[in-house]
Amino acid sequence: MKLCDICKKNPATVQFTQIINNEVKKLNLCEECAEKMGLFSDFFTTAGGTLLSPFLKGLSEFFEEEIRCKGCGLSLSEFQETGKFGCSQCYETFKTQIKGLLKRLHGSLTHKGKTPKILEESVEDRIRRLEEELKEAVKKEEYERAAVLRDKIRELKKRKK
Repeated sequence: MKLCDICKKNPATVQFTQIINNEVKKLNLCEECAEKMGLFSDFFTTAGGTLLSPFLKGLSEFFEEEIRCKGCGLSLSEFQETGKFGCSQCYETFKTQIKGLLKRLHGSLTHKGKTPKILEESVEDRIRRLEEELKEAVKKEEYERAAVLRDKIRELKKRKK
Protein backbone atom coordinates (compact mmCIF):
# COMPACT_ATOMS: atom_id res chain seq x y z
CA MET A 1 0.00 0.00 0.00
CA LYS A 2 1.28 3.46 -0.89
CA LEU A 3 2.02 6.02 1.79
CA CYS A 4 0.68 9.55 1.77
CA ASP A 5 2.80 11.92 -0.36
CA ILE A 6 2.42 14.66 2.26
CA CYS A 7 2.95 13.12 5.71
CA LYS A 8 4.74 9.96 4.51
CA LYS A 9 3.20 8.10 7.50
CA ASN A 10 -0.38 7.06 6.81
CA PRO A 11 -1.63 4.85 3.98
CA ALA A 12 -2.84 6.79 0.94
CA THR A 13 -6.58 6.27 0.49
CA VAL A 14 -7.28 9.30 -1.73
CA GLN A 15 -5.71 9.94 -5.11
CA PHE A 16 -5.91 13.46 -6.54
CA THR A 17 -5.01 13.81 -10.22
CA GLN A 18 -4.53 17.09 -12.08
CA ILE A 19 -3.79 17.41 -15.79
CA ILE A 20 -2.28 20.67 -17.02
CA ASN A 21 -1.17 21.01 -20.64
CA ASN A 22 -1.26 17.21 -21.02
CA GLU A 23 1.06 16.82 -18.01
CA VAL A 24 -0.37 14.53 -15.32
CA LYS A 25 0.36 15.32 -11.67
CA LYS A 26 -0.83 12.90 -9.01
CA LEU A 27 -1.01 13.14 -5.24
CA ASN A 28 -1.63 10.08 -3.09
CA LEU A 29 -3.07 11.28 0.20
CA CYS A 30 -4.23 9.88 3.51
CA GLU A 31 -7.65 11.01 4.67
CA GLU A 32 -6.14 13.38 7.24
CA CYS A 33 -3.97 15.24 4.72
CA ALA A 34 -6.78 15.26 2.14
CA GLU A 35 -9.02 16.87 4.73
CA LYS A 36 -6.33 19.45 5.58
CA MET A 37 -6.16 20.32 1.87
CA GLY A 38 -9.91 20.87 1.89
CA LEU A 39 -10.91 17.84 -0.19
CA PHE A 40 -13.64 16.91 2.29
CA SER A 41 -14.53 20.39 3.52
CA ASP A 42 -17.99 21.93 3.37
CA PHE A 43 -18.22 23.80 0.06
CA PHE A 44 -21.00 26.13 1.10
CA THR A 45 -20.20 29.72 1.78
CA THR A 46 -19.82 31.17 5.22
CA ALA A 47 -19.75 34.85 6.15
CA GLY A 48 -16.78 36.31 4.31
CA GLY A 49 -15.82 32.95 2.78
CA THR A 50 -16.16 31.67 -0.72
CA LEU A 51 -17.51 28.53 -2.22
CA LEU A 52 -14.31 27.12 -3.65
CA SER A 53 -11.42 28.69 -1.78
CA PRO A 54 -10.86 26.06 0.98
CA PHE A 55 -10.28 23.34 -1.57
CA LEU A 56 -8.42 25.43 -4.12
CA LYS A 57 -6.09 27.05 -1.56
CA GLY A 58 -4.95 23.64 -0.42
CA LEU A 59 -3.99 22.73 -3.95
CA SER A 60 -1.78 25.74 -4.57
CA GLU A 61 0.92 24.40 -2.23
CA PHE A 62 1.33 21.27 -4.34
CA PHE A 63 0.78 22.48 -7.90
CA GLU A 64 3.10 25.40 -8.47
CA GLU A 65 2.50 26.00 -12.18
CA GLU A 66 0.98 29.45 -12.63
CA ILE A 67 -1.85 29.38 -15.15
CA ARG A 68 -3.27 32.67 -16.42
CA CYS A 69 -6.45 33.40 -18.34
CA LYS A 70 -5.67 34.88 -21.75
CA GLY A 71 -8.87 36.94 -21.60
CA CYS A 72 -8.41 38.84 -18.34
CA GLY A 73 -5.02 37.76 -16.99
CA LEU A 74 -6.43 36.17 -13.83
CA SER A 75 -4.04 33.60 -12.39
CA LEU A 76 -5.00 30.27 -10.87
CA SER A 77 -3.77 31.43 -7.47
CA GLU A 78 -5.90 34.60 -7.68
CA PHE A 79 -8.91 32.47 -8.54
CA GLN A 80 -8.10 30.17 -5.63
CA GLU A 81 -8.09 33.14 -3.24
CA THR A 82 -11.35 34.71 -4.40
CA GLY A 83 -13.28 31.77 -5.85
CA LYS A 84 -14.42 34.14 -8.62
CA PHE A 85 -13.58 34.25 -12.30
CA GLY A 86 -12.59 37.45 -14.07
CA CYS A 87 -14.24 36.74 -17.42
CA SER A 88 -16.05 34.08 -19.41
CA GLN A 89 -12.75 32.71 -20.81
CA CYS A 90 -11.70 31.75 -17.27
CA TYR A 91 -14.08 28.79 -17.39
CA GLU A 92 -12.17 27.37 -20.35
CA THR A 93 -8.75 28.27 -18.94
CA PHE A 94 -9.33 26.66 -15.53
CA LYS A 95 -11.71 23.87 -16.59
CA THR A 96 -9.21 21.14 -15.72
CA GLN A 97 -8.78 22.49 -12.21
CA ILE A 98 -12.50 22.93 -11.48
CA LYS A 99 -13.98 19.96 -13.35
CA GLY A 100 -14.19 17.66 -10.31
CA LEU A 101 -15.51 20.44 -8.10
CA LEU A 102 -18.31 21.34 -10.49
CA LYS A 103 -19.32 17.72 -10.85
CA ARG A 104 -19.47 17.28 -7.05
CA LEU A 105 -21.24 20.57 -6.44
CA HIS A 106 -23.76 20.44 -9.28
CA GLY A 107 -23.88 16.74 -10.12
CA SER A 108 -22.99 17.55 -13.71
CA LEU A 109 -20.52 19.46 -15.82
CA THR A 110 -23.23 21.10 -17.89
CA HIS A 111 -25.77 23.62 -16.70
CA LYS A 112 -29.37 23.07 -17.71
CA GLY A 113 -31.40 25.99 -16.45
CA LYS A 114 -34.94 27.05 -17.14
CA THR A 115 -35.81 28.48 -20.52
CA PRO A 116 -36.20 32.28 -20.37
CA LYS A 117 -39.83 33.51 -20.61
CA ILE A 118 -39.18 35.26 -23.93
CA LEU A 119 -37.98 31.99 -25.48
CA GLU A 120 -40.81 30.00 -23.88
CA GLU A 121 -43.34 32.08 -25.79
CA SER A 122 -41.54 31.51 -29.09
CA VAL A 123 -41.35 27.78 -28.34
CA GLU A 124 -45.10 27.74 -27.70
CA ASP A 125 -45.68 29.58 -30.98
CA ARG A 126 -43.47 27.10 -32.82
CA ILE A 127 -45.34 24.17 -31.26
CA ARG A 128 -48.66 25.68 -32.40
CA ARG A 129 -47.30 26.20 -35.92
CA LEU A 130 -45.94 22.65 -36.08
CA GLU A 131 -49.26 21.26 -34.81
CA GLU A 132 -51.04 23.08 -37.65
CA GLU A 133 -48.53 21.67 -40.14
CA LEU A 134 -49.08 18.21 -38.62
CA LYS A 135 -52.85 18.47 -39.15
CA GLU A 136 -52.28 19.50 -42.76
CA ALA A 137 -49.81 16.66 -43.35
CA VAL A 138 -52.29 14.10 -41.98
CA LYS A 139 -55.09 15.63 -44.04
CA LYS A 140 -52.92 15.29 -47.18
CA GLU A 141 -51.92 11.76 -46.09
CA GLU A 142 -48.24 12.74 -45.88
CA TYR A 143 -47.60 10.34 -43.00
CA GLU A 144 -43.80 10.36 -43.08
CA ARG A 145 -43.78 14.15 -42.85
CA ALA A 146 -46.43 13.94 -40.11
CA ALA A 147 -44.23 11.58 -38.09
CA VAL A 148 -41.28 13.98 -38.37
CA LEU A 149 -43.47 16.90 -37.28
CA ARG A 150 -44.88 14.84 -34.39
CA ASP A 151 -41.34 14.06 -33.18
CA LYS A 152 -40.33 17.74 -33.40
CA ILE A 153 -43.39 18.73 -31.35
CA ARG A 154 -42.57 16.12 -28.69
CA GLU A 155 -38.97 17.32 -28.50
CA LEU A 156 -40.03 20.96 -28.13
CA LYS A 157 -42.56 20.07 -25.43
CA LYS A 158 -39.93 18.06 -23.58
CA ARG A 159 -37.44 20.96 -23.75
CA LYS A 160 -40.07 23.44 -22.59
CA LYS A 161 -40.47 21.67 -19.24
